[in-house]
Amino acid sequence: MITSIEMKEAEIRSGSIQEDEAMDLLLEMFPTRLPRMSILMRTFLKLHFADSASGEERYYPRFVQHFLDALSAPAAPTTTDTRFSGPQMFEGRVSPELVYFAHDEASKKFLAQVRQELSFVLELDTTDQSKNEDRIEKLLGAFVGQQTPFAVNTMCSQVAARLNYGTDVVRDAMERMKTLGVFEERPGYEAREWRAGRLFKAALRMKLRR
Repeated sequence: MITSIEMKEAEIRSGSIQEDEAMDLLLEMFPTRLPRMSILMRTFLKLHFADSASGEERYYPRFVQHFLDALSAPAAPTTTDTRFSGPQMFEGRVSPELVYFAHDEASKKFLAQVRQELSFVLELDTTDQSKNEDRIEKLLGAFVGQQTPFAVNTMCSQVAARLNYGTDVVRDAMERMKTLGVFEERPGYEAREWRAGRLFKAALRMKLRR
């Protein structure tokens, strides 16, 4: 794989390498399939490193960097202060379990950065910024364990009851979170059914409803 990359180094550095060629290089390093998710690695790389809230695929360099950091140093301190202790390689390729771990860590770090942005767009407490940030933290925590996709009205009611916030306050907050890609409309369904954005499901620790 190193030889293959070296042969394409000039194209990679200039950004002129074709997407299919870049994918082929990546697949020399990663497993062909991720068994726990029953998904091809090619599909995983296309879907789980991009967000479609804008109606088109958007890739975030900082998310990819977080993923690579966790992938290259899995034993180092992480967002949750956990370590990856399993084998890093499996059958000559990156272990699927390490891929899951690195992606989860990247999601958590990405959410931490988005949390800072939320502190400027959400006004859950207009009297004190620190109190506002505390209420935002509680709001994010209220989604832990919730199912995604979800009916918007039902989720608003559940979160409002869990936090003792007004339903209108939660609804407005979720609408604003949606503009940042935290949530997105579920394609092919009524607009009142949403799902966690691809980059945020793991970070929010929401459960996939099949």
